Amino acid sequence: MVVGVMYKNLTELFISDKKTRGTNKTRFLNSIIMSVEIYPEPADVLLENITLVFKHMKAGGRSRECVFWDMFGDGPEGWSAQGCFTRIISESQTECKCNHLTHFAVLMDTTASKDENSRVFQLTSKEDDRILTVLTRVGMALSLAGVSVTIISYIRLTDRQAPMSHIRVGLTSCIGAGHIFFFAGIDATENKAACVTVAALMQYFLMAAFCWMLVEGACIYLFVVKVYNINYKICRFHGLCWGLPAVIVTASLGIVAREDGIENYVSDQYCWISSRNKIIWIFVSFVGLIELINIAILVRVIKEIITIQHVKDNQSEQIRVGVRACVVLTPLLGVTWLIGFLSPLHIAFSYVFVILNSTQGFSIFFFHCLRNNEIRERFKRRLRQAQN
Repeated sequence: MVVGVMYKNLTELFISDKKTRGTNKTRFLNSIIMSVEIYPEPADVLLENITLVFKHMKAGGRSRECVFWDMFGDGPEGWSAQGCFTRIISESQTECKCNHLTHFAVLMDTTASKDENSRVFQLTSKEDDRILTVLTRVGMALSLAGVSVTIISYIRLTDRQAPMSHIRVGLTSCIGAGHIFFFAGIDATENKAACVTVAALMQYFLMAAFCWMLVEGACIYLFVVKVYNINYKICRFHGLCWGLPAVIVTASLGIVAREDGIENYVSDQYCWISSRNKIIWIFVSFVGLIELINIAILVRVIKEIITIQHVKDNQSEQIRVGVRACVVLTPLLGVTWLIGFLSPLHIAFSYVFVILNSTQGFSIFFFHCLRNNEIRERFKRRLRQAQN
């Protein structure tokens, strides 16, 4: 059962013709207020969004914005445009379509020919969306705090010329930048130029992060398996990790601009690469290739660590050492991103993906900063010097 209620005379109780707090802009409601409920609430998100067309009370050339009532939000007068798409039909009519799927799992969603028919949309209920969004925001907040401390610690408390310091700072910087742009702009769909910019910057920093993960994996392999000291010039690492993603993102934008128009680079639902034109596969294939390489490195390194630890004859000790090595190295190598390929199969994979990957920066902080003996000793030394 669908119940719709139209409120025709409530405009004076909400936004009236007055300036919005903290701005010089004047906002007013120029249509009826529509409330629609479905009973019983569907278990899954509808395959197609409900589109609402509003007739204006006053015709005119003012800018328009579709908004929804968010009593707990911080939008002007309680209204929010987050995740809403506005399309002008005529001088007297506007079409509104909103979606609030903003969790981390959408980054690896490739299954849709049309964004709103995405398998991620089909498998998640409203409650799942809310939980996944909260998990994403909490995980990213922890990660941003973790990468901030990690960057400062590696710059101030380690040898800044050492290859591993450069790699860790580069990796955590890219993860942090990707999280910031996700936080700030994943729902900025009302401004197409800003939306494309956010998506391109997210693609760039995430791909740069995966380049640093690949370099991290190669260095760990050489240190542990080949017992080989890295003496390559640091500029080679930076050239690969900052340059290659720039080339790929530029090429992606160029392909879309030439074939479909630059606005089709992003989804209508959120500011991330659209799956309609298959450009998303450039990102997903890049991630998949790097993580397959890193899985092979992880397996080889764990095998070598077990051998070095002399636990060949003790199966339980082998398992303990192997699991510990896997837990410690996984955040650096990012192999949990491969779970994203399974997200369209079952909602459980979306939960695992969001929890593990939104907190990747915090995991790096915990295992490779907070528990790093060199950093801890130098911090204690600095603390003693300050006290004396």
